[in-house]
Amino acid sequence: MFGVIIVGAGPCGLLLAVLLSKQGVQVQVLEASTELDDQPRACHYSAPAKFELERAGVLDSISAEGFFPRSVCWRKNHGSHIVGLNHEIEPESSVHRMVALELGRVVQILYNAATEQEGTEVLMGHRVTAVGQDDLSAWVEVALPSGQSDHGGLGLTGGIADVGALYDALAGIHKGVADEQILTEYSEARSAKYRGYVDPLSTANFRRLWEKDPETTVAGDGFFQMVREAQADPDVAKKMLEVRSSHDSFAYWSKWADLV
Repeated sequence: MFGVIIVGAGPCGLLLAVLLSKQGVQVQVLEASTELDDQPRACHYSAPAKFELERAGVLDSISAEGFFPRSVCWRKNHGSHIVGLNHEIEPESSVHRMVALELGRVVQILYNAATEQEGTEVLMGHRVTAVGQDDLSAWVEVALPSGQSDHGGLGLTGGIADVGALYDALAGIHKGVADEQILTEYSEARSAKYRGYVDPLSTANFRRLWEKDPETTVAGDGFFQMVREAQADPDVAKKMLEVRSSHDSFAYWSKWADLV
């Protein structure tokens, strides 16, 4: 039987476990820590993440516990407003409307969903020390017990989109409509999207906030100019929100959608 071992019971690992389990794939999740990570770091989930969370059947639970931010804005360090985007132009039911819930609760919701699936096992205190494979099989080596783990909310939306793509690739193998080459193609597409889209945007925002003189940024930054136009024109605001939330921006998964 086709089976998958997932290393790490964080949000991405557990989400992948839920998605695969719903396809009848045997899943074993190995987590180094003896406890789920409950640190309140990442908390905002926009369209690419919401799409995958909905496919896993957990978005309703996250939405019920979370809240929907009315807006997002940029401010100078003394607090004065620069520009902002109104999220209330989209209803809370829209995939484009951001939902917020602390990561610890999201992890618990995903853990509950994973362990409710038949054929899914989450083993805490199992630290993977090595991996290997030959022509017939693949395996992991595990050390017991362990209380050590890394603690990773950075880039979570991109990570969740990665999971959706990997799920589609693995589901294609499971259903017999793709071979293992799809994993190589997934890896290449994922890396290209990160280098060409996710990292440049994240880096640009970091530099916008930290490296430039604030007054120069306020006056001449192209992104802030677009936000100003969105503030003045609801149609521009809606289009900008949809583009920022577009699945296509992170659409590693879309290449395989017709297969699965």
